[in-house]
Amino acid sequence: MNGRTTRERGARHGFTLLEMLMVIAIIATLAGMLVVMLADAQQESNRERTRSQIRRIDAIVLDHWEEVGSRPLSISSSNIAFDLNTNGTVELAEARLGRLLALRELLRMEFPDRIADVAVNSTLGTVSSSLLSYRIRTRIQIQNRNPLVVPLNDVDIYGADPNVGGLWTTNFQEAECLYLILSSRTDEDGNMLRFFSPTEIGDVDGDGMFEILDQWGQPINFIRWAPGFQSLRQDLSPITSPDPLDPFKADLRWHNASALDDPVALFPLIFSGGPDGSPGIGLKNALVAPLPTPYPAIDDPYSWQTSLGDPVGTIDFSLHGDDLVNHNDIR
Repeated sequence: MNGRTTRERGARHGFTLLEMLMVIAIIATLAGMLVVMLADAQQESNRERTRSQIRRIDAIVLDHWEEVGSRPLSISSSNIAFDLNTNGTVELAEARLGRLLALRELLRMEFPDRIADVAVNSTLGTVSSSLLSYRIRTRIQIQNRNPLVVPLNDVDIYGADPNVGGLWTTNFQEAECLYLILSSRTDEDGNMLRFFSPTEIGDVDGDGMFEILDQWGQPINFIRWAPGFQSLRQDLSPITSPDPLDPFKADLRWHNASALDDPVALFPLIFSGGPDGSPGIGLKNALVAPLPTPYPAIDDPYSWQTSLGDPVGTIDFSLHGDDLVNHNDIR
C-alpha cells in the first residue's frame, strides 16, 4: 500500500494544462504592461528632448531679438509720407512712426517666417545683412537640390508670387525660415547649428530647404508675431503689456475709436506639434483688408490671418493638447 502511494506521488512531476495557461496569461499581461511602460517612457523622453531643443532655439532667437530691437536705424524719408513743419523739419510724431515702421521691417528681415519675408526687399531703409545671408544660403541649398537648373534666378527660387512659392515650396516654410535664422547666428565658439545633431536636421518636404526636427521627426515651427496666441509670456493686454517697440504710441491704432486693436507686446513663437505631429496653432495664411497708409502689410504684426480667418497663433484646442511651446516654458 505504501509502495503504491509512493509510486503515484512520484508519477506527478509536471504542470497541468490549466496551470500552464495561467502562467502564460500572467507572463503576457506583465509583458504587455512592460511594453506600455516602455512606450510611455520613450514618449516622455521625446517630449523632454524636444522641450530642450525648443529652449535652446528660444534662447538663440530671443538674444538676437533683443539686440535687433535696440539697434539704431537708418530710415529713408522718401519712402514714408512724413508731414513737415514749416521750417522743413519732420514732425516728431511722424518721425516716431517712421522709426516704428522701420523697426518692424527690420524684424521681418532678421526673423522671416515666410518665403515672401526673404524675397521682398526693404522699402523703408536698407536690406539687412542677415537678409542677404538668408538669400545666399537659400540659393546654395536650392541649387544643391536642383543642380540641373542653372543659373537660378529669384523667380525660380521664390516663385513669381512668393506667397505661392517656387522651387522653395511653402510646405514647412516657417520651419525652414527658422533654420535660416539659426544657421546665420554665431558666437565666439562658432555657428549655432552646432547645438543640433545631424539627426535633428532634415528636409521633410524635399525642396532642398532644411528644418530643425523634433524628436518625432517633424519640423519645429516658427511664427515671428502671433497676436492670436495668449500665454504666460504674451498676455495680449495693451494695459499690462503694451508694445515695447512703440513706447511713444506712434502706431495709429492707439488713436482710433476702438481699444480692441491697441498694439501689444509680441514675441517669437517656437513650437512642436508633439507626438501626433499636428500643431494646434494657426499659421499665417492670408492678408486681412489693406491697412491705411503708410503701413506695409508684410511688416505689420496684425495684418495676417489664419486659414479660418482668425488672428495668427489662434489655438485649435482639438489639436493643441500635446503641443510643446516656448511661451509656456518660462524659467
